[in-house]
This record gives sequence, C-alpha cells and structure tokens, in this order.
Amino acid sequence: MSGGERSASDSKVETISRLAQWKIESFGPCSYRRSDAFKIGIWNWYLSVEKNRYVHIRLFPEPSRVSKEQPPVAKFVLRVSSPAPGRRPCISPVNEKLIRSSEDFAWAIDSNFHGRFTIDVEFLDLKIHPLDGGEACSIWPNEGMLQSLSSKSTLRCLSRMLEDGIHADVTIKTSDGVLKAHKAVLASSSPVFESMFLHDLKEKESSTIKIEDMSLESCSALLGYIYGTIKQEDFWKHRLALLGAANKYDIADLKDCCEESLLEDINSSNVLERLHEAWLYQLNELKKGCLMYLFDFGKIYDVRDEMNNFFRHADRELLLEVFQEVLTRLRNQPQHRRSMLRQFSVLPPPPLPSRSPPLRPVPRLLLPSDGFSLYLLHSRRRRRRRPLVIVLRSGGGDRWRLTDLDPNAVQDRLRSWLLKARTLLTEVATPLVKPGQGRKLATARELENMDVEEEVFVASEMTVDRRTTNGFLSFAAVVSIEQFARMNGLTGRKMQKIFEALAPETIRTDARSLVEYCCFRYLSRDSSDIHPSLKEHAFQRLIFVTMLAWEQPYTRDGGSQILQDASSFQGQLVGEDAFVRIAPAVAGVSDVSTAHHLFKALAGDEQGISLRLWTTYLAELLKVHQGRQSYENGDFVLPYEQLLCIGSSRKRPVLKWENNIAWPGNLTLTNKALYFEVLRSQ
Repeated sequence: MSGGERSASDSKVETISRLAQWKIESFGPCSYRRSDAFKIGIWNWYLSVEKNRYVHIRLFPEPSRVSKEQPPVAKFVLRVSSPAPGRRPCISPVNEKLIRSSEDFAWAIDSNFHGRFTIDVEFLDLKIHPLDGGEACSIWPNEGMLQSLSSKSTLRCLSRMLEDGIHADVTIKTSDGVLKAHKAVLASSSPVFESMFLHDLKEKESSTIKIEDMSLESCSALLGYIYGTIKQEDFWKHRLALLGAANKYDIADLKDCCEESLLEDINSSNVLERLHEAWLYQLNELKKGCLMYLFDFGKIYDVRDEMNNFFRHADRELLLEVFQEVLTRLRNQPQHRRSMLRQFSVLPPPPLPSRSPPLRPVPRLLLPSDGFSLYLLHSRRRRRRRPLVIVLRSGGGDRWRLTDLDPNAVQDRLRSWLLKARTLLTEVATPLVKPGQGRKLATARELENMDVEEEVFVASEMTVDRRTTNGFLSFAAVVSIEQFARMNGLTGRKMQKIFEALAPETIRTDARSLVEYCCFRYLSRDSSDIHPSLKEHAFQRLIFVTMLAWEQPYTRDGGSQILQDASSFQGQLVGEDAFVRIAPAVAGVSDVSTAHHLFKALAGDEQGISLRLWTTYLAELLKVHQGRQSYENGDFVLPYEQLLCIGSSRKRPVLKWENNIAWPGNLTLTNKALYFEVLRSQ
C-alpha cells in the first residue's frame, strides 16, 4: 500500500447510528492529523488530533451555511483506545456544548499515545441552537414527544376512573355532598393523605375522609387537579378554597399555582384580602405584590375605608409585618418619605369630648397592636401648652377608663411604640447627602458605631419571643434568629414556631439548636464554592453575631437589658467551639477538618476572635478567591489541573536566571506542575 493510500485510510471516519469511529494506523510523537468529514445529524463533522506535550483532540462542524444559521449543541462522549497491551482506554466526561468552530472544544489527554489507536465519538443528543436566544430543540425524536403522548393517555384513564368511580376505595364527605376517589392517587399527591392511609388512623379503618371545610364543588375541583382533569374556569372559581386545601394537605405545586393566579388580578377591592391570605399561607411573592400595589403604586388611597376595618381585625403579626415593610421602604427610599407617611395615615381620628379644643390630625404614624391604636394629635390653639395629645382607643371603639388598664402593660407597650417612632423620626430628620458628595471614608470607630446603631434598630423590630423554658434569649441570639428568618422570607416568631414543630423533642427547647437551624437553613440554599453574600459587610457581621449566639444563647438579664447588650458586640470574642461549628457552614470560609488550626492561627495569643479580626480575615480571603478566579483562566493551566497555591506579590517577585538575565515573575503550583509566569509591565 502506498503512502498516499495509507494517509487516505487514516483520515476516514466510519459512522453508524450516532457513533463515529476514527482509526489512526500511525501517529508520531509530534504530529497533527485531521479526519475526513463525516455526517451525523444535519451537519458534517471533523475530528483533529495534535500531539505536542499532551494529546489534544478536537471536534467541530464543517464551516458552512447550515452550521452558521443552525449551530449545533452537541452532547457527546469521547473514547480513545490503543491495541497495545496494558493500555487502558481514556474516556472523557459527558460534554454538552455549543460548537461553532475548532476553538470551541478541545480535550487534553495526559497520556503518551502513539502508533495505532482509535477515537470513538458517541453523540448522545444533537440540538439546534436558535439565533434569537430561545430554547434549543433536538433534531432527533426525543423522550418529550413520547412522554407527551403517554401523559395524555394516562390523564384519559385517570379521568375515567374519577368520573365512573372505577375501583374507588375511599369516600370523601364534604359539607354538602359525598365524592368517591382512590387511596393510591390521593397518597401519591399529598403526604398528608399518605400518612392517613399508612398509619392506624380512623381514615384508614373506615376508608372515609371528612373534608367538611370545603363544598362539594370545591372538593371536586381539588380532585380534578389531583387527577389532572381540572378545567381553567373551575380552578379560577375555587382557587381560594384550593389554596387552603393545598396548604392543609401539603400539595406544594397546587399552592404555587394558586399564588401565581392570585397575583394576576390584584385590585383595590381584594388587595387587603389577598394580603391576609398571603400572610396566612406564607406566600411571599403574593405578599410582596400586595405591598407593592399599596405603597409603590399609591393605591392605599383607594382603600382608606377598608384599611380601618383591616387594622381592627387583622392578626397582630401581619400588622407588624406591614409596619416593618413601611420602615424598610422609608429607609431605602428617603426621597419618598413624606408621601409614604401620608399613605400610612389612613385611619380617622377618635371621637373626643365636646369640651376639648378643636384638634386637627397631623401626618402621624399608627402603631397598632392587640386591637388598640395610638393617635398623635396636634392642637390648633397655639396659646395652650398642650402640643401633643395621646389617645388610646380599643378595637371596638369603646374608650377605656384608666382604672381598667394594667399600668405596667401599658408602660411596656408605650415604651416599645415610642422606641420605634423615635427610630423612624430620627431617620426622617437625617439630612440627605448624595453619594460621592461631601462624604468621607468612615473611620474604624465610626464603623463600630454604625454597627451598634444597626443592632439597636433590629432590636426595635424584633418579633422573636425571648422567653424560653431555659431562660431569656441573648441579644446575639435574637439578632441572628430574626435576621436569618427574614432572609428566609419569614419572621423570627414564625421561624421559632416552625422549629418547634419540626425539631425532635430532645432539642425543641434548645436555643443553640434554634440558632443553628435558622442559620443553616439559609446557608443550605446556596451550593457555590464561595457564598455570594460573603462580600457584604452586613452578612459578615451577621455570621459573627451568630457565632456569639451559638456560644452564649441565653442571658442572665431579662428582656429589659436588650439595648444595653448591643454595645458589647465590639468587645466580645468568639471561642473555638463556636467558630468550628458555624464558620465551615459558610461556603468558602473554612473546612471542617482544618477549622481548629485556622482558629488557632487567627486567634494567636488571644482567647478568641474579635469582629475586626474576623472581617479582616474575610477581606483577605476574598482577595485570594478573586485572584484564583483570574488565574483559572490562564493559558498555561490545563482544564484538568487544580490550583494549589498562587504567588501574587509584586514587591518581592521570584527571579529566574536565564543567560545571565534575571526575569521577575510569580510561581503557580498545581497538582501537576510548578509554573513560572513573567511579570509584565502595567
């Protein structure tokens, strides 16, 4: 066979179905070879192999009009094998990439292949990438088409089972009728139904479920959703009842559908009702939409009459959430403070005795709690020295006699109200400064004072119940629980209730376990190598406070000492046990196996880690992560190499002597080699 014939045979690629195979008969130590074109799908493909230090295999489509207008998204696996004895094949991981040219994919093999070897490419899927940025579509008959046909057939069968009662084995009693259903279908859609039929409960023995809080039509709509036969008009008509059933029987997807539907038609006649439903069933998106409708779009003026009744009958925790939302918006939108305060002043003033001087209400802040309201009224008669009158009125409209009130309770509630009002008025009175104009960098002492002010403000907004069977929660524990609860979309009190319901009885009253639960629940939502919130100073302080809370979850003092504890954060030290328990839970901060050594290295001769040392360590750690990300894109680091250490000092660079010339540079250590990179002038 001539050399030309051998070269031609070396370039041919055999294909069958979705598999392409390229057999190379001879390959030297420093060679480059490209295959002939082979067709898979609607594209012509090429394989190329290049050997220098490593073996690089590339897969790319033929440059053509088809590949330009319909670029392929290929999902494939490469396999390189050699007939030489003792040589194991190299198999690539599953790749799924948009491939336009030969530069889009390259597989580097750290192996000394030469002579005869075979390259196999198995295409698992091929999709067309739309130029308008839509979803890629497979060119082969996919599982989705078959799944769609199968789903339609299954729904027809389930619909017939429900309508005709085929082998129905459970009876549902509603408030005005009876329905038949199947235990297997109900149990597969709801863990509550599954528990009814799994354990020795009366529903299992009698094969009867009582849903007396739903009508026959609403329950039929619920079964229609579970069986997949519900109509859009039935869902729209009974969505509030379906929402209650979804929450009661833990049907998460139905709950999400109801929330999305309720968001679509918020108006002035139903916004307060929707707000109450959002709070009752913990629908964060619906609650956010209602508050945005009321405050951001100014529709609270349209519900002035309804707001009076809402404040009288709504739950105390819901009112507190609304108030805290107003405070948050006042802080974040200082330019709208006056208009928002006017929006929140919607209740009419209470009736006053006829002998009192005529009063006019000024823009005031309502702090409702437990059914009574605080009104700030201003007298028109300037000569009288009564500029401020405080009136208490019960939720039913009756005036209270002072002898009927508990003086201590009134004093405690009034102190709490005034603390919130003082915080708000301080913010409103603060002069506004545009960013970058007349602002100086804050000193360390100013930053510490800012921290204390933030903590005091948190204390005024807390919903956590400090009283426990083991004592009062410490201020650090209160701040940690409250803040992580809000980051989880809840209040501190709700988080306490959830923990009490889910935790085993042995740790149900343990404050340290509660702090861990609130913290770890938020941290578990992120799976990145370094937590995205770690660069925020507020998050850094919160983790430090959480470590303090874990170390001292209780306080000897009662609830009256909460403001005095805030100033002590700066001087407190985190111990080793708390650091080892909390710090490794934050992605990128520390590793469990080395946390003890890291603590000793940071603390040194001190008894613990201070807040300033903690934030300094995180600042340096973030610099290392940023430097590592910039070096991971370097040309000298191969895809399968792992960076171990990076030298980045420009003041003391490494000198490499070559031909009596010293080249300054940095060293980079990977698990494969030690690299020298010459420093370039800026």
